[in-house]
Amino acid sequence: MLKALVVDDEDTTRDVLVNYLPWNEIGINKIREANNGLNALEIIEHYHPDIVLCDVRMPKMDGIEFSIRLNEALPDCKIVFLSSYSDKEYLMAAIKLKVIRYIEKPLNLEEIAGVLKVAAAECMESNHKRIQRRQILLLDLCQSFTTGLYDVRQVGELLKELAIHFPENGEYLSCMIRTYPADNESAESCTHYVLSSLRVLFELHYNEIIATVKGESDIVCFVRTDGRLSIDSLQIQLQEFLDRFEEPTEFASCQIFIGLGNKAIGLKNIHLSYQSAAAALQKQFFYGYNRMATYSPDPTNVFQFDETILQTLSDHLRSHRPAEASLTIMSVVSQMKSHENTEPLLIREAIFKLFLVISKFADNRNIPLQTEKSAYQLNKIANTRTLFELKGYLLEVLNYVFQHVESKKHDQDTIAKIVNVANEQFQDHELSIQSISKKLFLTPNYVSSIFKQATGKTITQYITDLRIQKAMELLKTTDHKLYDIGRMVGYADGKYFTKVFEKATGLKPKEYRGYRNHG
Repeated sequence: MLKALVVDDEDTTRDVLVNYLPWNEIGINKIREANNGLNALEIIEHYHPDIVLCDVRMPKMDGIEFSIRLNEALPDCKIVFLSSYSDKEYLMAAIKLKVIRYIEKPLNLEEIAGVLKVAAAECMESNHKRIQRRQILLLDLCQSFTTGLYDVRQVGELLKELAIHFPENGEYLSCMIRTYPADNESAESCTHYVLSSLRVLFELHYNEIIATVKGESDIVCFVRTDGRLSIDSLQIQLQEFLDRFEEPTEFASCQIFIGLGNKAIGLKNIHLSYQSAAAALQKQFFYGYNRMATYSPDPTNVFQFDETILQTLSDHLRSHRPAEASLTIMSVVSQMKSHENTEPLLIREAIFKLFLVISKFADNRNIPLQTEKSAYQLNKIANTRTLFELKGYLLEVLNYVFQHVESKKHDQDTIAKIVNVANEQFQDHELSIQSISKKLFLTPNYVSSIFKQATGKTITQYITDLRIQKAMELLKTTDHKLYDIGRMVGYADGKYFTKVFEKATGLKPKEYRGYRNHG
């Protein structure tokens, strides 16, 4: 929305203009008034109107002189003159001042509203272009500050155009903010939301701070710290800003992390502060979300992975010691966290080695970790944002594997019971999946499923194979009649026994016995 200023020495005229024009329809939501040019000059020092509706002849300072001064202070402001006079002197002055319309009194509110709508449209278009240009200039400026490839003199001219107070020998500090959207939010909307909130936070310091988006999820800031904003007050305000993201408010749709750079003296060194801020941002991997870190180089504080840990973890897995395996992982991760100057890539590589130990153990026991196999796991470890989440993922995989181990152990016990029941009761012609399940207090579907998965056979097939094997032994070692042998191995119907035996061996029982006798 736009702002307007009404300048006229006649109280009645001002009252009519302020109270009876359709300002909201025009697109103007703030209106101030002044009774002469001098009074108006005082107002525009703090109130920057987009449109001025101004009488020409006024005491103390007329509209022409005020408009000249207005043009110097606010060159983009649109001016509409009101006057009872239409002599050439005022018309020429209006042309020189780029006045968009000269309206003669008595006032016609409909005519004035139409002129103001045109002026408002021009203002909004100008504002849009100005905002676009400012954004482009800010991006160019930030790009220069991040690369260090800039000429201080040219940067100074750019800063002047942007009305940013960054003296050549000032003190500066860079900070980077990385945004993490909620699952239902886009990265772009989250980043722009955080940026707009940040600008509101530093509204009073608008000309001593530069903040713009870098990439999809990063915001880069450059702050003058030897002006109205010190490093201590900056850190306090940023911490308060962070605290908002911990509260159950509209900020909960995003999470952020702030990396603070080191102080830089002079514009020529401002890129060094950016480089240290970018380095501090990497600590998010160790700190988690909604935290702030500073850059503190320490080449000795780097994690060195002890490869013997892999054998220790493997031993715990093979010995089925889930508690010890979990403690091993947590101990390693704790060591990693205390070495926050380590490149996250090196930590991820160590985490992947731990995962491969678990994966190998699982593969050897036919425990599927994921349908996507190693490519999925590698991608998961590479893209998980924090060490805390990686630890959680490893422990989740470990727990999943041990649950399967316990489940398989239970299944193996059940399978052994199934085999035992079959061996003890194969002579019972009523032996079936249902009778076995009932005896074991398990469902037929579960019993069938685990047996088939473990042996590759159905329970019915196993019982049949067992009975045929027993029948073959009896045919070889006894002279019992064939129908008696059928009953002895669980077949009440002799003909059915013959049919099943022939299907399994390719010979009828009598033929099989004959081969035995002639063998």
